[in-house]
Amino acid sequence: MTTECSSPSSSSRPRRRMASRTSSTRWSGWWRTAPPSATSPGAPADLTLEIAKRMQNMVCFESMMHLICTNMPVHKIDHALTTIKSNGIQNVLALRGDPPHGQDKFVQAEGGFACALDLVKHIRANYGDYFGITVAGYPEGHPDIIEDGLAPEAAYQSDLAYLKRKVDAGADVIVTQLFYDTTSSLNL
Repeated sequence: MTTECSSPSSSSRPRRRMASRTSSTRWSGWWRTAPPSATSPGAPADLTLEIAKRMQNMVCFESMMHLICTNMPVHKIDHALTTIKSNGIQNVLALRGDPPHGQDKFVQAEGGFACALDLVKHIRANYGDYFGITVAGYPEGHPDIIEDGLAPEAAYQSDLAYLKRKVDAGADVIVTQLFYDTTSSLNL
């Protein structure tokens, strides 16, 4: 089954629309061609790209790729960005990422970025406005700064300032995790 989805020109502004209406016929059979094996080298990244590519180009459903700094030198990040761009995917969730499995703290990869802010700056500097960039915001403070269930005021203000720097560097959208104190979301 082949479905033609509208494809943006390389100079167009990101679509930022994360869902689209599709007819049920577009859903039919999009998954029938086997994706890369989950045990192959490069999986789950290859598998994630394959699913996003199919959703974007066969089902015509906007996709957003998660791009993290964990264990990712710049050349791998550029390869990922070039690949998703060549597949018509325009939305990126730029994250620092969790510490690698078995580690307590995030450690910058050799030749990689230390934080999401560096990743956002890199994407804007090298890919212009092609990608719509989404970043994480933490209405109650980043988990790394939480002490005894709360973020200390100075750390919380520093976290908000860091979020503003990500937006100033080119982030278009902020997403949050579930939170319970709705007044804290108003501070973002």
